[in-house]
Amino acid sequence: MDADELARLVGEGWATDRDGGAMPDRLALALRHLIDGDLLAPGVRLPPERALAAAFHVSRPTMTAALDELRQQGLVASRQGSGTWVGERPRGAVRPRAMSEAVLVGHGINLAAAAPPDSSLLTGPRDSELLATVPAHGLGPEGLPELRAALAAWHTAHRLPTSADDLMVTSGAHHALGLVLGAFCAPGDRVIVEEHTYGGLLDLLAVAHVSAVAVPRDARGVDVAALTRAIDRTRPRLVCLMPSVHAPTGAGTGVLRRRELAAALDRAGALVVVDETLAETADPVPSLAALCSVAEVVSVHSFSKTAWAGLRVGWIRARPQARERLARHRARVDLGTSVPGQHAALRIATGMDAFLARRREDLRAKAIHLRDALGVALPEWRIALPYGGLSLWARLPVEDAAGYVRAAEAAGVVVMHGAVARADRGPDPHVRLCFDRGPQILDEAVVRLARAWDAMPAR
Repeated sequence: MDADELARLVGEGWATDRDGGAMPDRLALALRHLIDGDLLAPGVRLPPERALAAAFHVSRPTMTAALDELRQQGLVASRQGSGTWVGERPRGAVRPRAMSEAVLVGHGINLAAAAPPDSSLLTGPRDSELLATVPAHGLGPEGLPELRAALAAWHTAHRLPTSADDLMVTSGAHHALGLVLGAFCAPGDRVIVEEHTYGGLLDLLAVAHVSAVAVPRDARGVDVAALTRAIDRTRPRLVCLMPSVHAPTGAGTGVLRRRELAAALDRAGALVVVDETLAETADPVPSLAALCSVAEVVSVHSFSKTAWAGLRVGWIRARPQARERLARHRARVDLGTSVPGQHAALRIATGMDAFLARRREDLRAKAIHLRDALGVALPEWRIALPYGGLSLWARLPVEDAAGYVRAAEAAGVVVMHGAVARADRGPDPHVRLCFDRGPQILDEAVVRLARAWDAMPAR
């Protein structure tokens, strides 16, 4: 690969992103994306630094600094007289069924993890912010008061009156769901989920020895009649739903169906957990917490999809009695969320609407890009633009996509098998593909996905 071809693969986004740090850091991150995606395979020799600097339109010291950072990370190696090459990395093993392992283990272009590709949307906390933290020891299970106040103001501005006392900051949505299950469920309890749901929730239920009862969805959202029958039949401890933006399909639920759903939950008097992790990736809609007048609603939110999964900051919104129960449980299992992470989240929360508007526009463009590219390369697949989220939900013309998932990984692309999100973990013809990646990465992924599909012996 010559220097000009490498520059073309990287693209120009790294150079124009002024909020992503110093130029060598941004360039190193852009090159790392190619290495992580196997677009620069182990052993590939890089062009000379002088040629790279010219192709990327940067100074020689800037290019040297970027490569030095990759050397420190063990991603490239150099020897005088032999140049610089991509280092060897351990290969991933066969993926188990657990959600985290299914989307994080593997090698190549990772479209399985529905998360921002890096931390470039964030800016770091200043030391003065940490020194001003109250309490000074930094341990606060409820979360920073100023972050809870900013989030409460944002909820209230969107027609869901909320006070800081209604909120608890968590270490992401996965942690929040675990706290809810720990506070309200005991081994042997039943929890109603949708037939396809967040795979991490299914893992948490299994660890807690709680049974999942699946209800179907139709084109408009959760089947309300089926949900009512399941509540009457099983008397669940919780009902866990995703009515705003559904994972893994990216589908939304219209206002009429939301009102029907709220009325059914009010009649049942159910304790409802609403997973709103993807809600902020789509235009605002009436929250189920605002529509339910009788049912107790605990909602879970996160910055993992809008900002960065590695931030590990989310929050729970609940009425006083439920929130107090959550607080008592949390005091027994952890001491609070990272304070630097909360400060980074606070800078987003104080300008939340403007930040989310830019993020939604970017995600929409990426979704269209990947949908259109797949439509040309793989016309047999059924793919619709999602209402929100970070992924396309593709139905393959096969009974089960497990074989294709293995073939795609062999071709250098990690995708998530739909079975990971099934309550019964049974055969499934779907795959989930994250589109929150750069256009060059997506285009190369489509080439590899098509190659893997063409190589399938029987479809």
